[in-house]
Amino acid sequence: MQFSPERAIAASASYADFYHNTGWQDLSVVARGGRLSVYGGGRLWHSEVWRGAPAAGALRFVLGGGDNLALDDCLFYPLEPSAMEPGRFAFDLLDALAARDTALGPPPNWGENYLEDFNSAIRTEAYWAGEPGGPGAYVEDPAVEGVRRRYFYRLEADDAPRFRRWRDDAEPFSIGEAGGATDYMVKVDVKFPEGARGVAWLGARAWLSVADMGLHYYRLSLEQAPDGARTVTARVDGGDEPVILWQGPEPDAPDADGWATLTIVVRGERIAFLVNGRMVYVGEAEPRAGSVVIGVEPDTVALFDELAIRGFSDLGLYMR
Repeated sequence: MQFSPERAIAASASYADFYHNTGWQDLSVVARGGRLSVYGGGRLWHSEVWRGAPAAGALRFVLGGGDNLALDDCLFYPLEPSAMEPGRFAFDLLDALAARDTALGPPPNWGENYLEDFNSAIRTEAYWAGEPGGPGAYVEDPAVEGVRRRYFYRLEADDAPRFRRWRDDAEPFSIGEAGGATDYMVKVDVKFPEGARGVAWLGARAWLSVADMGLHYYRLSLEQAPDGARTVTARVDGGDEPVILWQGPEPDAPDADGWATLTIVVRGERIAFLVNGRMVYVGEAEPRAGSVVIGVEPDTVALFDELAIRGFSDLGLYMR
């Protein structure tokens, strides 16, 4: 079974007569990208891509009431240790955040945790720079049952980019220029309405330059072409020209409702960009404080939901 962040069953599969009680049985579990493969007794029982599979995590054996399990000759090893090894810091931090959530419950808006689910312009107004509500609109879709995805933020741009920036001095966890934190994780879910095209993006460590009065930041963008093809770009914005760090097709597909997840992890001089849980680029970053930005390019309509900003200073107990 695969569990969602809300601990609901997101996917499952059942197989009769998988176990036997006549002796030792070989069990192999292979997780590669979003694909989970399960071998038992030398036979492949299950191999399927599950959308939203976590990028990292611990291995746990769970038993039901009255069950008994004996383990021997356990072997754990990475399949591709070299490609993303520099990005292990990001996976370790994300894993520690998940472990803390499991231990303490979902984070509220206190300390080093902010969650903007866009269900009220008033509730988080103090965290955003500029006019209340910003350049976009808080939208409710009454056709959606429940709370999740019922509320979101809509940004539309005609002939010039439009963006919304988190305040530099948001309290109690400041990530802005004036003595703010340099290290944090930020993620947001993005969706293009049916038939729409354009570019939507997430920025981290954003700061206003006195020299050119421009906004400088690390940016992760998702572009949807008229034919539906989607391209991801990681880049540094500011100065004369943006610096492209990585560009390629969207890794994995968005969820069943069309939402994609953009994530940026910054710690010290390291930065990692992830899309739908898959790392697309890891490299060096200027170790300075800076805020969070969401935005769209000209001729774009995009929806944003579940923006999360989370710090790392209290993760010591949960790091592996």
